[in-house]
Amino acid sequence: MPDSKPIHAAIYVRISKDSEQMGLGVKRQEKLCRELLERRGWDLYDAYRDNDVSATRSDSRPAYERMVRDITDGLVQGIVVYAVDRLTRSPRELEDVIDWADEHKLELASVTTDINLATPDGRAMARNQGMFAKLEAEKQSLRLKAKLQQLAEDGRHVGPRPFGWDWSVNEDGTKGKDLVINEHEAGLVKEIADKVLSGATLYSIVQYLNEEVQIRTARGAKWRSQNVRKLLMRPSNAGIKVHNGIELREGDWPKIFDRDKHERLVALLTDPSRVTNRGTSVKHLLSGLVVCALCNSPMHSNASREHKVDYTLADGTVKTSVTHRPGKYRCHPPGCQKASQNREMIDHMVTEYVLGLLRREGVEIFGGDMELVENTQERIASIKAKLALNTDRWIEGKITVEQYDRANAALQPQLSQAEKELRLAMPSAEFQEFAGPGVDQAWEQADLHKRRQVIRVLQDAGFKVKIGQLGRKARYQPGAVPAFNPDTVELWWGDQRLNPPRDARATN
Repeated sequence: MPDSKPIHAAIYVRISKDSEQMGLGVKRQEKLCRELLERRGWDLYDAYRDNDVSATRSDSRPAYERMVRDITDGLVQGIVVYAVDRLTRSPRELEDVIDWADEHKLELASVTTDINLATPDGRAMARNQGMFAKLEAEKQSLRLKAKLQQLAEDGRHVGPRPFGWDWSVNEDGTKGKDLVINEHEAGLVKEIADKVLSGATLYSIVQYLNEEVQIRTARGAKWRSQNVRKLLMRPSNAGIKVHNGIELREGDWPKIFDRDKHERLVALLTDPSRVTNRGTSVKHLLSGLVVCALCNSPMHSNASREHKVDYTLADGTVKTSVTHRPGKYRCHPPGCQKASQNREMIDHMVTEYVLGLLRREGVEIFGGDMELVENTQERIASIKAKLALNTDRWIEGKITVEQYDRANAALQPQLSQAEKELRLAMPSAEFQEFAGPGVDQAWEQADLHKRRQVIRVLQDAGFKVKIGQLGRKARYQPGAVPAFNPDTVELWWGDQRLNPPRDARATN
């Protein structure tokens, strides 16, 4: 006797792009699916709708995933779709549907094709439709990439509205396709760019935008450090059009600031030595920048404190002895912890030598190497031309995707290395005041963060400070500064020690 148990079916509808966000496409699909459901005599369990969702590019299809859970739970015994490619464009996912037909006796009904997953012919038909759907998806992807490439080469902005610009307005009041400056937002981009170049942290910028200015991102979210970093590093700020990591041409939108500022921001925000921790702020000039001469580990500051000792006189009077212990730079790693010296004296000593270095070497350090800049720029232009040619050949169908990826994989590291060399060779407008005779005044006016930045740049150029043990001779020498021995504080410029020990200086 045939099983008269009714089939509880799911209607699944999907449309990849709903430009007007009205859901008309899925409504038309659902109407036809409901008519087919009635003809089959199935009961509707639920309708699952994924509107404006791609079956190939989307990481998540919420309605589809909910339907899968209902199938595996035994709540759904049939699926009604407009066409197989509405259900999936992936042959792998289609095999899941066929497996469900075996395991859960699932039936599949399509408005456009009669498919019976219970027969070999029906499964073959479903697989063929899935294969051609996948083929069409890949062709569509190629057409889309070619379209985006053409728009990029024409200098057009592709994507949602970026912070700092608005969409133009056509004469009839509709939204245009060009970008125009949003004066308020663009002014903020300029302001925070200057703040960061002057030493402000990304975290402080986040606090400023969220709490003081009370403005949101272009998508309406609160600012985070990652958002600010991307905002300041995007090439579009300087009117540069980049597509797939390749600089194509100048964009057809008004720039917010010039290329020089853009390149300085990129150099600063990609510097590996840049401190990004938003935790307790550094309070001392050399904390983490000086190293132990014994184990080469970074040394950090210990706070100054008073040491109190109570003692009793012969007559029974209790008195307190107070000894001031200065703050120190101390080696902390277990196994060493032997070097520790007066922080204030080391700060003063290093500052004097740093100012001397800047007077002598500042122009060379911060002035850049213009010959190297020109040579590196030519090398970058050559690599970018090869990348662009590679893209053109792929779009024209002269090379395969594998050949395209292989060429890009070889050229991109070369481009990254050349761009790094260019940043190192570029003149640093951020530190120009520290080069030449005005260095003393610039140092006096700079805050702690800026001074530490200058020392980091000097370290990149070869400046090192190593702190050794205090030594018994210095510890007990009459009139010596507490916890400080300048002979065991080594200041190096490359391979040359700037402050030989006093015994060596006397010998010379």
